Amino acid sequence: MKLAVHFMAYNSSRFLEAVVSNMEPFVDRIYIIYPHRPFNYNKKARTCRQNPTSIEEVNRFQALEKVKIILDDSEDEFTPRNKCLRLAREEGFDWLITQDADEFYPEESWARIRQKLLSAKSIDHFATTWYNFWKSSHYVLVDPNVGIKQVNTNFAIRCKSDLRFVGIRRPNAESTTIIDAPCFHYAYAMSDAEILEKVTTWAHTSEVSIRKWYDLKWLRWNERTRYLHPINPLAWNRAIRFPHQQPQFAEQFNFDLKIRRSTDYSTALHAWYYDRKASGRDFLRRAYHLLLEK
Repeated sequence: MKLAVHFMAYNSSRFLEAVVSNMEPFVDRIYIIYPHRPFNYNKKARTCRQNPTSIEEVNRFQALEKVKIILDDSEDEFTPRNKCLRLAREEGFDWLITQDADEFYPEESWARIRQKLLSAKSIDHFATTWYNFWKSSHYVLVDPNVGIKQVNTNFAIRCKSDLRFVGIRRPNAESTTIIDAPCFHYAYAMSDAEILEKVTTWAHTSEVSIRKWYDLKWLRWNERTRYLHPINPLAWNRAIRFPHQQPQFAEQFNFDLKIRRSTDYSTALHAWYYDRKASGRDFLRRAYHLLLEK
């Protein structure tokens, strides 16, 4: 069984060496996508900004035989992902894995993943479970329905299938099989500057009031702050101390947080108003997608 993996090297300087080290022993090819500038989700950012991660930082990995660097200037995220899928098919790989730069799998997760992929005969698409961390490896986000262990959108696509990427990380799969091999997802274990770059250039930029979320939920966060997801606030009810043993790589995200111990009246009032508006938008979004499905 031959495995290829791909990830985006955008605003990911702190993750690069660690994530390549995490995946390299378990796969046969690593495609690193390097966008020179943000995607076109925020037109102003695409015009004015460059990738905070330099091409020199990425080129250091050319010395690794497994690595191929793909320079890209696409307007959307799924075009370069489909380019990697096409390359994986041309090079004869069995599976293309999505493991973005802020995602890490312990060795026991990799062992279970490889066993599941090897034994899959009629399954073309897998997702995995994951823990989403908040601000550091100390805190994990809670989904009110399933708890701290949630499920990602996509992990592995069979190269011999006719699947392709059609959205943000999402393929056009009609069914998905879940591998319970948790990923440790540090997408929100970032500095203030890193998270601001993330949320002002990503695909959801036009959907929400990012600056208000950044101010109310990120900068003014404490352990009592609720509804933390920037797009669907109810999806992340709160952040709690991670209750399980940490893998060794978690030390890289063991940030010393300065947590606000109280919330002033003005902040609480603004947060309440923000939550009501965000919840209303989420209800309308869900209703719209339900109508489309019908």
